[in-house]
Amino acid sequence: MRERRLPVFGALAAGIAVLVAFLTALPASAATVVATSHQCTATALGQTQTVTQNDNVDVTAPASATHGSAFTVVLAPEPQNAPSSAGGFTVVRIQNITLRVTVGNATINGTPTLSGGSSNLGTTGVSVSGNVISATASGPIAGGASFTLDALTINLTAGAAGTPVTTSLVGTSDRTTTDLSLTTVVRSGIFTINAPTGCVPTPNPTTLSSTSVT
Repeated sequence: MRERRLPVFGALAAGIAVLVAFLTALPASAATVVATSHQCTATALGQTQTVTQNDNVDVTAPASATHGSAFTVVLAPEPQNAPSSAGGFTVVRIQNITLRVTVGNATINGTPTLSGGSSNLGTTGVSVSGNVISATASGPIAGGASFTLDALTINLTAGAAGTPVTTSLVGTSDRTTTDLSLTTVVRSGIFTINAPTGCVPTPNPTTLSSTSVT
């Protein structure tokens, strides 16, 4: 029987070229394009497929801060398209997108805010658990449609001097923890199939921003 290849949606949607940019110092108030790479695995009907997905994030963060000072980091995914087909399947929609950002050596002040996303994201939300920020978009986003995930604005207080404040994409190789997850819905004949998709960055972790602390 011919093998059926399940499509995997590449979001961060943070986007993601084989080249990964590490930010060791960002000019204050200047946006830097960070290219990220993910290994995304989709599973359905007992089949599993892993592919590499590439996207860009525009990052704004200061180059340096003093211990105990407050500053803001903005992570803005660039526009992208949901796939319309893959592996012989038609992609009906993508949905239930969650992007997780891990913060190092800083206190997250209040709840981060979302802004600027496209109108087809459905219900969006953001939450904080410890040093991990989760941004969600319910969709559905139709296969082949263009969309832009919300920009994430994070207010931080710098931690210990000598250690940079970082925002990063972090996952585990066994995908018990993923920085990006979603559901890809595909059509097979008269049926639609949900393919849960989990992604981890390469390298792992991938640094989005780095602010030195004095």
